[in-house]
Amino acid sequence: MQCNRCGRRTPEDELFDHATGTLCEDCYISAINPVRTCDPWAVFTAKHAPHAESLTPLQQRIVDIVDKRQPLSHAALGEAAGLEPLDLEHELATLAHMAVIRARRLDSGEVVLMRSTTGKE
Repeated sequence: MQCNRCGRRTPEDELFDHATGTLCEDCYISAINPVRTCDPWAVFTAKHAPHAESLTPLQQRIVDIVDKRQPLSHAALGEAAGLEPLDLEHELATLAHMAVIRARRLDSGEVVLMRSTTGKE
């Protein structure tokens, strides 16, 4: 069988029924627990936690790419980092909560990513 969201072929016993259709495990988890980029409590916690200064190697790689090529689109960052869109969104949400990276809408309407000038970094 096939996941209705990502199209990946998945054994029938590993599919889940959801309002949006029959989903693989990854898509089901994303559907019931979507990425939340606007979460004031997560921002507060990330900025005031003792571990707020440390980034995972993947997060550091993303920050390095943004530092070198900013402003850049989600697609360009995903391609440069070698990440699938959903994986990138999860990492960007965490970095946004830590006030390390932010999104900005240009006059053209395009949304680009850049290094945050606020936060504890």
